[in-house]
Amino acid sequence: HATSLFLGMCVLYVIAQTFCVPGSGTTLNLLSGSLCAEYIPYGEYVIALPYAVLCATAGAFGAYSLSYLTARDLLQRRFPKRVTWLRQRISEMEPSSRLLWFLSLRLAPLCPAWFLNVAAPLTPLPLWMFLVATVVGCTPSSLLLVKTGATISSMRPGDDVLKDNASSLLGLLGVAAVVFAIPFVVGRRLVQSERE
Repeated sequence: HATSLFLGMCVLYVIAQTFCVPGSGTTLNLLSGSLCAEYIPYGEYVIALPYAVLCATAGAFGAYSLSYLTARDLLQRRFPKRVTWLRQRISEMEPSSRLLWFLSLRLAPLCPAWFLNVAAPLTPLPLWMFLVATVVGCTPSSLLLVKTGATISSMRPGDDVLKDNASSLLGLLGVAAVVFAIPFVVGRRLVQSERE
């Protein structure tokens, strides 16, 4: 029944992300990391991480599409200042800077992901940039959550999580920090080169 469970989790993940259900991504990433690590060697990296990233991206695309098709006017009425701010910021940028700026919004908790998913169709950001920023932007948090789920599933009574997994957790935090920093560093260099 592993295939049925996995497909069911995929469908649940995409639907929950499409309709912006709070906490759904966190819960399903932890669960996938736990299940995959339990039965497959390095399953949290080989299966659970690609599952988490692809399902999160598919769900974000679902929210994007649903917003584009049905909720544009509602978003304009409900969040006029936020939508206007996002549209103006993206419109004012050089096309080469848009991807990195949107990626930095994805990585930094300045703007909720659900808002970016539903407001992006109202901006001049191309769909391919939205998808690339979503894939790259949700990878670090998905990696941390999947690894956390795998760690929880391997724990036995009396185990100390930090003692047994300190080096791998620090390594993951280091990788996440580097990935979080990339859009800011590259973005600054682009801005400096455009000024010159």
